[in-house]
Amino acid sequence: MNFNDGLVLVGLFLFWQCFHVIDVLKTNVRQGRSLGWTLPFDLAILAVGAYGIFISIDWLVNWISNIHTGFISARYLGWLSGWVMVLPNAVLALYYAWRGQPETVYASQVGDSHVSIPLCLGIYALYHTLEVPPFFHMGMLLLLGTTLVHFVCVALLGKLPRLMGGLLVAAYGFFLYRGLLG
Repeated sequence: MNFNDGLVLVGLFLFWQCFHVIDVLKTNVRQGRSLGWTLPFDLAILAVGAYGIFISIDWLVNWISNIHTGFISARYLGWLSGWVMVLPNAVLALYYAWRGQPETVYASQVGDSHVSIPLCLGIYALYHTLEVPPFFHMGMLLLLGTTLVHFVCVALLGKLPRLMGGLLVAAYGFFLYRGLLG
């Protein structure tokens, strides 16, 4: 993965962010709401939180980079950092699934898993050439397949059946097996 690939991934992230902002603005117009006077404060809190995450992840990467044996080591840094970024959202997804709010589960998982991780990869690729592992292409095929399954199920059934959700979780388990042990 090189500089041009990084530009594409960062551009994809920016496209999705613009898409979400436009969607929120359209919803506000339909419901007769404005953005509110607290928006600058909300953005300031968001910026402080983003900086805190940056400092924390930087410390974590530096710490793990000095460990060379075991699962929590530099060898698995990509896996570990991905899970640190995605697992908190997965816990929220489980909570909202338990509460019977599948639309929140979809929005949170799609937003963080499929947009933020490519952003991180893209930013890295802007500065350093990134050699993708052998299972990368299989992972991309799994991602495209899950996207297609989601689309077809929601278009035809209006939801993702539990059985299909279980199969998608099994596909993720297969991806983990191939990436970590295969």
